[in-house]
Amino acid sequence: MAASWTGDTIADVLGRLIAVMGRPAASLKDGGGDLHKAIALLDEQGRASPCLDDLSHAVAGMRQRSSHDHPACETFVSAWGRVSGKRTHTILACLAPPKVRTTARFMPVHRLLTWADRVRQLSPAGGAKSGST
Repeated sequence: MAASWTGDTIADVLGRLIAVMGRPAASLKDGGGDLHKAIALLDEQGRASPCLDDLSHAVAGMRQRSSHDHPACETFVSAWGRVSGKRTHTILACLAPPKVRTTARFMPVHRLLTWADRVRQLSPAGGAKSGST
């Protein structure tokens, strides 16, 4: 296996697999450029299969582009990170937000919003400091 993956290394591995096992019916890919390049290289060689974009990655990308620069989104993500780090080793660990990788934080956005809504419902009105997130 490779120490790091590029479009060229992925195309090479897929090419060897195709030679042994035959061409797959389709390839499912995320929005990553390395896999896109690998499929393009295989297509140039006449060995590519139809390529399907993973819907969850596509929706996460749209979500990220639409809210990335929104001040409320940045405030929410920042607060979520602060809460996550402070609650995990306390009696309030059950209230810690779900772990979400930074590189794919918009992928499971539904889990994060579900968590925020549940915490909001458990919090009594007027309990937060004035002006706090």
